[in-house]
Amino acid sequence: RLVPVDGRVNVEVLAGVNVENVLLELSAGGEIAGRVSDQETEMGIAGAELRLSYQSGQGLGDTPNTHTDAQGYYFFSALRSGQYSVRRQALPEYPSNYDRRDEFEQTAVAEIGERTEGIDFRLSQGMLISGIVVDEAGDGLSGVQLLAFSPNGGINSNTTSRANGAFAIAGLRPNTR
Repeated sequence: RLVPVDGRVNVEVLAGVNVENVLLELSAGGEIAGRVSDQETEMGIAGAELRLSYQSGQGLGDTPNTHTDAQGYYFFSALRSGQYSVRRQALPEYPSNYDRRDEFEQTAVAEIGERTEGIDFRLSQGMLISGIVVDEAGDGLSGVQLLAFSPNGGINSNTTSRANGAFAIAGLRPNTR
């Protein structure tokens, strides 16, 4: 029986020597799981992409991404013990609120042979501003750029008015100007 030390097993193989009855026990590793859902409806969001990165010591190299299933559930498996960062990738209909880090990134701890659950992301589609840009005569103006600013003064979103002057900016957070 070979017992791993610090996650590694060293086996010496000599030319011309047969080694029999060697049992190597491997762990399935840990799992991190959660759900991505709409904050207002609590419905799962299918197809959301999540990325995992290892925070404890050395990096994992290329960490596979995963996507949520039809009910919004996801999981990462075969993980070594340690602290990880789970980050959801951008979704056009659910803009990130970078004032609330938990909407796009969370920390989770994986342990060999255990499943860490509840690493959930509840997303809001935000608010909508819409209207028509007109001139003094009341005619719609085409091609006018409109900007929405976040509370910290950065540009939250932008759009350009259509041929009839109509515009819409979706996904805005409260206190957007």
